[in-house]
Amino acid sequence: MKKIYMSLTGLLIAGTLCAQPILNEENNAPVIGDSFSTSLVSWDGTAPATGADQVWDYSAITAEGSASTNYYIPSECAAYADFPEADMTSTSDDSNYAFTETSTDGIMNYGYFASSVVMYYSNPEQQMAYPFAYGDAFTDDFHCTFESGTTWERGGSTTVSAEGYGTLMLPDGTIDDVLLVKMEQDYGDSTMGTEVYHYYATIYQFFREGVHHPVLSFTEFTIEGSPTSYSGQYMADPTLTASFEERFSVSVYPNPTQNFVFVQCDQPSTVESISIRSITGQKMYHNTAFIDQIDVAAWENGVYFMEITTAEGKLTKKLIKS
Repeated sequence: MKKIYMSLTGLLIAGTLCAQPILNEENNAPVIGDSFSTSLVSWDGTAPATGADQVWDYSAITAEGSASTNYYIPSECAAYADFPEADMTSTSDDSNYAFTETSTDGIMNYGYFASSVVMYYSNPEQQMAYPFAYGDAFTDDFHCTFESGTTWERGGSTTVSAEGYGTLMLPDGTIDDVLLVKMEQDYGDSTMGTEVYHYYATIYQFFREGVHHPVLSFTEFTIEGSPTSYSGQYMADPTLTASFEERFSVSVYPNPTQNFVFVQCDQPSTVESISIRSITGQKMYHNTAFIDQIDVAAWENGVYFMEITTAEGKLTKKLIKS
């Protein structure tokens, strides 16, 4: 059984220096087609300050490499059939994949396909709850059984808490109204009833409304009995995603829909194509021009993803046929 404990503080914005960010599926959750490039940095393990109206100054951090995270339809990974509940998979190296499900209630992790090993969480791990704001917190247990030479069990808990908000200073600029989210994971791997490895991870993530990826994150990871490792990464230009979404507004309604879906766009002349795929990756619709009405009456009920492409970028909207 899932164990989730929420504590929501009142959102008192009068007299504060920054608006208190509130994360939800629309303004925070990644969508299929998202691709984020980050700069890798070193971190000494000093935890960010917590509380209201913080100013986090990381303007002097230096990039030591780069990485990217890409979000795909689950069927683009060979192991997708082992994760039937997942509606998205993500990878940073095209070898190791995480399978998640996103909804208005949050993000659920169903496990990983790593080095040909399927780690399906029969008790999934909740990694985010929506809406999520300063003062909110929850704890969730997770468990899986997997095969890697022998039968293993992995189990533990994750605690996520929103610990501060304020202004974040990065080498490429300053971002207001940022929410600091702390994730703590405590779990172990056992075989034949004996725990062989125990892990502790603490991840600090800085989120901005409208950006589907942390603009800065720090990770502290320990395998019990071994030295702790520290790492970090930030988006080289965290305002790009938000500014594009703010300049290019699209509404899809009604959603859920039964017969027709209508698309409203403030810049229809810039649209290069509209595509809709099923959750399994099947292309259901494609047009190389802006169309404001699409007939979906004959489609099976379920979740679909509409991708709208312009010269500046792409937007993906989740569509539900009911």
